[in-house]
Amino acid sequence: MMQYADTIVTLQLSVFVLVGLFLHFLLRVFFDLLEYKQGHYIPGDRMYNEYGDIINELKRRSQSAVARRV
Repeated sequence: MMQYADTIVTLQLSVFVLVGLFLHFLLRVFFDLLEYKQGHYIPGDRMYNEYGDIINELKRRSQSAVARRV
């Protein structure tokens, strides 16, 4: 019975790692999208500055996020 429990724990940890990698990939795609959208405006424009603020805030929050421990 213990073999199955060890396998389940290993699979759960693998899923958490994959989910973490997927979320990291999604954040990178989202940042790229915002930077692309920001590029449609002239630097110094209100929308350009707002997109810049959003990008900086999201990057700051994603870097300071603590990984969930199981």
